[in-house]
Amino acid sequence: MNLKSPQTPTRRGTALVYVLVCLGIAMSLVMTSLKSSLASRRQGQHERRVEQAEWLLEAGLIRAHQSLSANSEYTGETWIVSDALKKEDNAEIQIAIFPETDSGSPDSSESAVSLQVTVILGSPIAGSPDASSSRRIQRSRTWTLPTTKTPPE
Repeated sequence: MNLKSPQTPTRRGTALVYVLVCLGIAMSLVMTSLKSSLASRRQGQHERRVEQAEWLLEAGLIRAHQSLSANSEYTGETWIVSDALKKEDNAEIQIAIFPETDSGSPDSSESAVSLQVTVILGSPIAGSPDASSSRRIQRSRTWTLPTTKTPPE
C-alpha cells in the first residue's frame, strides 16, 4: 500500500506571477518619474524662451531708440534675429513708431512718439515648411518716448 498524505495541489508559476506584479509596479513608477522629468524639462525650456523674448524686447527698444536718435524720420523696421539664437529659435522683432497726439499747444517744442516692439520667438524662416506654432512665443510692449522738435527757422 502506498500511503500518501493528502497534499494541496502544487501551484506552479506563483513565483512568476509575483515577479510580474512587482515588475509592473516598478515599471509604472519609472514611467511616472520619466513623465514628471519630461514635464519639468519642457517647463524649464518654456521659461528660458519667455526670458529670451523679454531680452529681445529690450534689444528692440534699444535699437529703435538709437535709430530714432540718428534719424528723426525713422518709422520702424522688421528685424530678423537668428544668428545669435539656437537653431530652432528664430526670432522676428517688429518695431513700429507712431507719433503721439499733442495735447499741449501746437507751438510746443516737446512732443512724444509711441514705440511699439513686438517679438515673435520661434517664427519660421521664410520658406521653411516645419513651423510649429505651438512653440511660438509672442510678446509686445509699447513705450512713449519724448522727442524734441527743432523749431522752424
